[in-house]
Amino acid sequence: MAGEVVMRRRRNQVLPSTKFITMVTRTSRLDYDKLDMCPVCIDFADEAIEMLTELALDIGVLDSCQVLCDALASKTGSQILGVLCQIFCDIEGINEFVKILQKVDLDDIYFCELVKGCPVFDGGDAHITELTISPVSGPRGKREIDFTYMTKNGTGTGQIDIQVITVDKFPVDSRLFNKAGDPGNYSFKFILDTTGDCDPPCEEWQKGNYTLIASVCNGECGSKHPHSAIYDTRSVKFTITGDKN
Repeated sequence: MAGEVVMRRRRNQVLPSTKFITMVTRTSRLDYDKLDMCPVCIDFADEAIEMLTELALDIGVLDSCQVLCDALASKTGSQILGVLCQIFCDIEGINEFVKILQKVDLDDIYFCELVKGCPVFDGGDAHITELTISPVSGPRGKREIDFTYMTKNGTGTGQIDIQVITVDKFPVDSRLFNKAGDPGNYSFKFILDTTGDCDPPCEEWQKGNYTLIASVCNGECGSKHPHSAIYDTRSVKFTITGDKN
């Protein structure tokens, strides 16, 4: 049955080559709750955290969520962001909500866990059972990545990180929001575009050996906040031999 994953550029990170990696399909043994507020909260956080932090500092003393959230709606021109702000702020109250915004290096997942928008589950696990890329060796062009992990206990709200260690060290990295999942098998298919068709500075996919690395994480991959861990990581190598004839 189809599951849901949202591919996104992460806030506060420079990922200039995210466009090279495209998710084609995701399949899972179990379906998700379509009414889950977690992906809604993640999208809200991605759009609003920095602006809310600035507004809280500019306004100073805040006696209600409405003052802060009305200011957000006014500054962004989005009533939807204002409404979502009100929902998540009311859960914690204005004082606690502002304290959450003031946390150092606050990431979207940790924020949503703190405002009860996403579930917390620290007893999860994941083991990557398949990571392949095809063709393994060949000229520049599109390559297919197949990726599967299994979990015995389920997973917490987290990410899947796909990155490539390139010949010229130009960063190619794509992180996908991964909703908390039940025990089962989860499979993905990606397309890695190594045609080199881009305007510099960008990855030009020179001849040579490359390493593809996939990680499954609880919380944001690499985060130092609570409820964050790397469940598993696996890598494969591939070679670009040059241009197509």
